[in-house]
Amino acid sequence: MHASIKIVLLSLLILFNFSQLSVVACCLVESDDFSKRIEKNDFLVEGQVIDQYAYWNNDHSKIYTANTILVYKTFKGELFSDVITVLTDGGTVGESRQEVFPSLQLKTGDLGFFFLNTATEHNKNTSIEMEQFFAPEASLGFISYNLITNEAYDHNRVYKNFTKEFYKAIEEHTGSQSIEFNQLKVSDKPESTYNSTVNKSTTPEIDCFYPQYVSAGTGTMVSINGSGFGTNSGSASVKMKSTESGSINQFINISNEFISTWTDELIQLTIPPTFGTGIIIVTTSDNGYTESSEKLNINFSRALTETSVPGKTYLAGTNNQNGYSLKLSSNTANGGKDLYNSSANAAFQRAVATLNKIGVNYIVEGNTNINTVADDGINAVMFDNDLAPLTSALGKLYGHYKKCDNNWEMTGLDVVFRRDTGSSNFVKWNYGQNAPSLDELDFESVALHELMHGVQLKHVLNNTDVMFYAYTYGVMRREPQLCSDVLGIKNVIDESQNITPTCNNTSTYQLHSSFSNFSQLSSQNCPQSVKCSTQIVDVPTDEPDVPQQNRIKIKVLMEGFLQLNNLHRADLNSLGLIPNAQPYSGEPWFYSGQEALSAFPPNIVDWALLELRDKNDPNLVIFQKAVLINKQGRVLELDGTDGALFDPSFNDQYHIAIHHRTHLSILSKLTKLVNNTDLDFTSTANLAMGNKQLKNVNGVFAMFAGDFDCNGVINVNDYNKWKSSSAQTNAYLSWDADGNGLINVDDYNLWKKNVSKVGSSFIQE
Repeated sequence: MHASIKIVLLSLLILFNFSQLSVVACCLVESDDFSKRIEKNDFLVEGQVIDQYAYWNNDHSKIYTANTILVYKTFKGELFSDVITVLTDGGTVGESRQEVFPSLQLKTGDLGFFFLNTATEHNKNTSIEMEQFFAPEASLGFISYNLITNEAYDHNRVYKNFTKEFYKAIEEHTGSQSIEFNQLKVSDKPESTYNSTVNKSTTPEIDCFYPQYVSAGTGTMVSINGSGFGTNSGSASVKMKSTESGSINQFINISNEFISTWTDELIQLTIPPTFGTGIIIVTTSDNGYTESSEKLNINFSRALTETSVPGKTYLAGTNNQNGYSLKLSSNTANGGKDLYNSSANAAFQRAVATLNKIGVNYIVEGNTNINTVADDGINAVMFDNDLAPLTSALGKLYGHYKKCDNNWEMTGLDVVFRRDTGSSNFVKWNYGQNAPSLDELDFESVALHELMHGVQLKHVLNNTDVMFYAYTYGVMRREPQLCSDVLGIKNVIDESQNITPTCNNTSTYQLHSSFSNFSQLSSQNCPQSVKCSTQIVDVPTDEPDVPQQNRIKIKVLMEGFLQLNNLHRADLNSLGLIPNAQPYSGEPWFYSGQEALSAFPPNIVDWALLELRDKNDPNLVIFQKAVLINKQGRVLELDGTDGALFDPSFNDQYHIAIHHRTHLSILSKLTKLVNNTDLDFTSTANLAMGNKQLKNVNGVFAMFAGDFDCNGVINVNDYNKWKSSSAQTNAYLSWDADGNGLINVDDYNLWKKNVSKVGSSFIQE
């Protein structure tokens, strides 16, 4: 391979002044520039991930994830449908899991541009008829979009207006115009307007954070102290740089599941495993912006399972020495290379010996003729001699996991390296103990990095560490760093020794026999964090009830708006999207009331429509009125008082119906007086008329999300409304199921969970 070729480690590209050669991101992936990726891939597609599921391949050796993509545009290649499947390595099927480094990591909601080729017989899912593709460049096969800022993030470049600058760049390279399948709606704010509303001169300030030295993926709490943070709603976010975002220039939101506290003066969160050392950015719900003056130092990153409930993965003993036996392949199939009898053997064993010195229990036990990946009890180390050789990755580690007694145990691993001969994609390795030349990659360094992935460690952004995501030609990293790499290994081994493995033929993981203990890891040897002096202030969340006469007091929750703290999000309010006049004048309600407000208190989340229905005939609507719903789910009058006020003439018993634009309407099973009566729909499912008309969410009961056409049935017609405008910002629409002003795959997912749900017969249109 010539020195002008750039090499990339999993997902990001950093250009070093050291030379013209770069190796970047997660586990070496060869990086082609933008024009070469356009040229070498047969399909260029703009789309969004709307669904995912994992499956075993035909011989049950590998797990792939099928990502369902809603196509917006194609720039190259002919598609026969606006929905396709992109296959990626790894995933979870039942109690089995496979993690692959490198692989393209996608999640539902991801929106951007894909470089694709047709899937091969080796990874194709034979059970579906949908067109299937894969991204040969792994992480570099996807460029993500930000609809708020209109930016597209390639690995080393940000396109400031992707609908103009990025589209133009593609069309200049392809020489053809795009074909639109579905309309992608982006922010209508000019770039200058957005940039002027997000700046450092606005309200929030970060005074300090503690600790300053942490680990990612371990649950360590970070407290950010300051002022003017507001509430965690609307566009409020905490951002940091990620090791696997696809771009070194992109700050990524830390998901709300990792944020436990957000008040005006305090944000508390844990760091997900894909984030690395860097500054912290806090953006408030009114577009206030601030950056920390110092970096948060992330020493190491521990892997978590990407399942519905993320959890840690553990090491287990799988051989008679309570560790992992590795066998080097001597296979030469398909014109391949024998790793066992090559110079790679000695370099690989030096990497293993380095890890043995710090306790990692890998043992090299001879050779094998196996040259395939599978959780088969043989941990093979091989060159890519099978019928599907590596195209861009320089190496891949496959970790095999089983879930036993609620713990994910690593039951095996396989490592594949790209050949340095006998392939059109050969690379030039340095196998010797001396430093590599400027046109060589260091095999021992790469092997050490891959094997540390097998110790459940992910990438970091500290460029002295073995787990740093980037390498360059002529550079080696053969010594794990004490306060980062070694500290991470100690953490994983300690936790692995605290579980009792229960999978077949596994035992408690033990330190390698050549290692005594971690006593050298004294806290005095590593940088220490300094506590903040800022006081933590608790902010009450409950609203006081205001007793009133001639009212019916109602509490009702909406699934889509509900957060983990069982409070509604108020994004529509903070973004100024709630209409001043009640929104129920159209189909199917045709309500003619004149309720309106010039401004909404901050605790209001949306309008709702309340009905009194005849006690003997629930089809008969006696009276309607528009009301407000707050964060706690209380129904309020327009003056903010608790409950819905009625004229004293309504003195009978009534069924109570509640409608919301994005949720399945409900009707009370029992009749109620409207004279200061309480009706709490959140306490039990039995208060709503019909078969399970309320859904258990986080231990409370809520209205089902997804009835976008408000006809009392959640079906494909609701999906069609979402699909008609599935990528839009700052919108007040009935298919915004989660009420955040963004129309995206999160709304689709809420609909999908509840599809085929039928409301009470009395509320169906």
